[in-house]
Amino acid sequence: MYNYIDDQVVTYIPEIYFRQRYKFGDEVKTKYFNFRVDKDKNFSKDFTLNSNLFFVFNNINDLTLNSQAMLKAEPISQQSTVILTTFKGSSREKVTDFLNTLTSAYLERNLDKKNKKAMSTVDFIDSQISDVLTH
Repeated sequence: MYNYIDDQVVTYIPEIYFRQRYKFGDEVKTKYFNFRVDKDKNFSKDFTLNSNLFFVFNNINDLTLNSQAMLKAEPISQQSTVILTTFKGSSREKVTDFLNTLTSAYLERNLDKKNKKAMSTVDFIDSQISDVLTH
């Protein structure tokens, strides 16, 4: 068992079996874990009430290291501000989602940096004008 809040292993439990029916969106809760299963656009129409679902809970740090190992980013040329980003994976949809999310996060972070710089410039100009007006 892993405590994601404290980022540490609490104890090892080889396998947990439980059997109960849930509706999509309901909370699945045991003494070991709780989570929710929702349908998304990739939901299989072949799923039946007799289908079994299996879950694996991963360590977030391991997932991050694995993702970093599959990610490659490099400028398209030495003078370029454009980078070529590649990510290796087994699912085209997951790779596309990952790269789109990464790009969105990068663009948002870049915009935040620009906004902070612009606000800093405005604050500096305001302080200079204030100094000129008070003297």
